[in-house]
Amino acid sequence: MAYIPLGYFLSPRGIKGEIFIRLYQGDKNVPKKSDEIFIFEKGEERTFLVEESFLCGKERVLKIKESECIDFAKTLKGIEFFVEKSEKEEIPFLGKEIISYKVVDKKRGELGKVVSFSILPSYILLNCSSFNSDFEIPFVMKLIHKVDELRKSLIVDLPDGYPGVDNED
Repeated sequence: MAYIPLGYFLSPRGIKGEIFIRLYQGDKNVPKKSDEIFIFEKGEERTFLVEESFLCGKERVLKIKESECIDFAKTLKGIEFFVEKSEKEEIPFLGKEIISYKVVDKKRGELGKVVSFSILPSYILLNCSSFNSDFEIPFVMKLIHKVDELRKSLIVDLPDGYPGVDNED
């Protein structure tokens, strides 16, 4: 079975076991009631059933059936959660695993590697570095051609004059 990282747990909300979450792709793939989400701890897969998902102010909150109290919710803080890979998802975001992936442009060849990423309101921004410069790539279909998990590389198709790659500011 293949999984796609959806986000990670932030902190408990209240005493009922609700948990603030951060989604990697904003509200694009919000877990819905009766959806299953998965976490991996010490090589073991654990499945949780979503009871409810809602906004509290600007933050997304998740209530999972297995979390009945604040103590259990605290144990999930910082843990990444996944959903089963769907056929519709063309280029899944790998989550923390993408750090250290090689960035390879279809025209230019290897450009550097992914050193971190930032979750922005409408997309994910990959922070990349090469031996002579730093550059950023939005994780969007227009620029990302393929994620090669076997070779741990990100195949991109960047336009000519791309900032930080072609000595452009």
